[in-house]
Amino acid sequence: MFYTFNSSEFGKKLRIIRKKQKLTQNFVCQKLSMSIDGLGKIENGKVMPRFDTLVKMSQFYRINLIKLMSDSFKMLDLEKYYATAQECINCENIDELDRLILEIKNIISTGKNLDLILFDELTQFILFCESSLLFIKNGAINLSKAKNIAIDALKITIHNFNLFNFHEFNYSLFEIRLLHLLALIERRNENYYTAIDILHHLQKIMPLDKDNIAFIQLMNQVLFSLAYSYSIIEDHKNCLYYANIGIDYSIANNRLNELHLFYYRKGIAEFHLNNDQYIHSLRTSIALLEAVKNPLSDTYRTVSYEKYGIQII
Repeated sequence: MFYTFNSSEFGKKLRIIRKKQKLTQNFVCQKLSMSIDGLGKIENGKVMPRFDTLVKMSQFYRINLIKLMSDSFKMLDLEKYYATAQECINCENIDELDRLILEIKNIISTGKNLDLILFDELTQFILFCESSLLFIKNGAINLSKAKNIAIDALKITIHNFNLFNFHEFNYSLFEIRLLHLLALIERRNENYYTAIDILHHLQKIMPLDKDNIAFIQLMNQVLFSLAYSYSIIEDHKNCLYYANIGIDYSIANNRLNELHLFYYRKGIAEFHLNNDQYIHSLRTSIALLEAVKNPLSDTYRTVSYEKYGIQII
């Protein structure tokens, strides 16, 4: 959770208060031992007043300016933005991603007192969305641009980052999201082993924090990405291994809405490994979808029959 301060809005309110009391800047500055230049900068939103200055001005104007100042702070829950962005990526909703990018750019342009950490994370978020847009659009040129943008985003906070030394760093939650996106881009570029290497590293470094929903959701994405990546290169034993880990992790952390993904990968892997349990796993996947009336159940049946010759009744 972060806060941005709209100093222009606060300064405008101060100017209105002074003028309503029919006071000149010169008179206020004489009474409060302030410079006219300093008061002018505060009223024009150029600087944020110090606390002691705010107290003196409150006493002079007989108005609680500390409360007034707090009204000019805006709470910014970046986690909600990332959750929305991830949903857009899952659904390939390009229009909503574009809207999110414009909204964050507007916050940056109007937030007069963004601290450096928040500014960096907002910038990384914009680059995350822009890279995701190109990833969704696909194609060699778009994927190349998406990769470069994701790397540039990570370099904002990890200046020496590249795909050859990514093992050397610790990552924040935001940076882990970017690195996961890079893994997906590399996989789509058919650099499968680079993608798998990144995903293994993410699984290794991510904290097992059962109270952090964002980490739990991201770990589930990493585990599914591993299972799916191994499925692509036809390493069915490892695909089955990570599908089972994903099932156990989803159940332990009450992420039941994602179970169908792991059961489907589990079933296909078991099919290739001549394990008779495959039909049970695939039926479980479809039953989970049907329980919430998800139309993907029909897609799963169609793909299973057309690609693998498996008829799921």
